[in-house]
Amino acid sequence: MVFGTFVAAMTVVRILGTRLIDRFGRVRVLRVSGLVSLAGLLAFGLAPSFPLAVVGVVAWGVGAALAVPIGIAAASDDPLRAAGRVSVVSSFSSLASIAAPPLLGLAAEAMGARHALVLIAFAMVLSVGLAAQVAAPRRRSDDAAPASLAVSSQAGAAPADAAPESVPPHPGPSARLPEEVLA
Repeated sequence: MVFGTFVAAMTVVRILGTRLIDRFGRVRVLRVSGLVSLAGLLAFGLAPSFPLAVVGVVAWGVGAALAVPIGIAAASDDPLRAAGRVSVVSSFSSLASIAAPPLLGLAAEAMGARHALVLIAFAMVLSVGLAAQVAAPRRRSDDAAPASLAVSSQAGAAPADAAPESVPPHPGPSARLPEEVLA
């Protein structure tokens, strides 16, 4: 049941994640997520009671929800290198999900299951420190797409890691090109 709570917390944050990233930017969301996840993991691993451990699991799930999606989004920023970079991020994520349980199991034999999970805290501290690496790239004005491809921006302030407003974002694969560009 506690694992289900973890997954439910992750699911809710992933549903809301796009709004959070659009409003605050990738770097800020990843840093705050990492800190929330770290606090939740430590609360779970060191909690003196079961209810407090469950609260830690919820915080851990909330914090961990957007790490992989943000990593994949950052890896896909450069259209020329996106496929290779996304495959590396996906492979690392898959390898970690396969290797972590047996490695944590070995550590759990030596120190107990909940305390072994605290070992993940070291990796979380590193990820919070490296969060700036996922910032959206800034495009030079001579790299800008034609004005006819400009995408209107929503009202409000852009996140700190967003591209400048004077430069239109790269159109995604589903973007329709105007007739005059296709001709």
